[in-house]
Amino acid sequence: MAARQIIVPGAMPSRDANGRALPAKFRFYMGGSNVPTTVYADAALTVPHEFPILSDSGGRWPQIWADDALSFNVGWSDQVHDATIRTFENVQTVKDALLASADIANAAADAAIAARDVTQGIATKFGDVDAAITAAQTAQEAAETAQASAEQILNGPGGVAQLRNETEDFRDEARQARDEAQAIAGFDPSTYLNTGAAQSFTEPAKVQGRANLGAQPVLALVDRQKIARPAIAAGVLNLDCAAASAFVVSWNANITDLNLTGLAAGTDAQTITLILVAAGGTSFAPGAGFSVIGDAPLFNTAAGARNYLTLTTQDGGAQVDYAFAGAAA
Repeated sequence: MAARQIIVPGAMPSRDANGRALPAKFRFYMGGSNVPTTVYADAALTVPHEFPILSDSGGRWPQIWADDALSFNVGWSDQVHDATIRTFENVQTVKDALLASADIANAAADAAIAARDVTQGIATKFGDVDAAITAAQTAQEAAETAQASAEQILNGPGGVAQLRNETEDFRDEARQARDEAQAIAGFDPSTYLNTGAAQSFTEPAKVQGRANLGAQPVLALVDRQKIARPAIAAGVLNLDCAAASAFVVSWNANITDLNLTGLAAGTDAQTITLILVAAGGTSFAPGAGFSVIGDAPLFNTAAGARNYLTLTTQDGGAQVDYAFAGAAA
């Protein structure tokens, strides 16, 4: 019996239809059946994976090992709704050289996607920097091509040498795009920013900015939350989550219903902070769809006490989990 790793083409790493990270699950079954079977976390085949196997938040999977004489059916589903995305049949372990080439393709994709995100962020903060956008798009295309090529060849009759050559070419292209993006990210825009007028980047300014490599501005990063102060009306507390992410409420009456509006779409998780300032109210019953994490809250109802709650939803408010962080007098 020889142990080798398993790669599931098209699902490693896990991405949604828009190319974004998708936390997901794998369920392994015996080949040609729906009978659950065991795969392992180590080459010695001594540490079994749990069923199902979970990816991390970035859609990356742990190493998956199995006897190379076996084949499997694999179910791929998302972690939020556990809905089946795709089922793979006759999945087998891969040879070492093929696995190494696939790793090259994944690394190229990761580097290019990171470069794209950096440069698009710069363009958003400092204006329409054409070269930064071009570099980001080039990086994204290189990443997508690398991933698609690796998957196609893993599924087809092509040899290991072909995959290695293809992925190394895409790796170089992705690195070149990344380097160009990082060079643009190094320009110092302070010379061309006018706080008293609309920002403008002329072509000479862009050229000069690119020449100022290494003179990066020191940006003050501040973690802020927009605060709203809604009131309790007839026991109902309405929170407009599109207008704020932190809510300070005078807790002057019992809360019998909590209504969240303006939440992000079900594909995005959202967290809000609720601060109840004690002023006569004694109970908090948010209603259906809300689940407390851990023990029930031990509120401080002394006048002026600030009770902190954190609420999180991953499905647009269909289910909201909340936790009591504590109270400050």
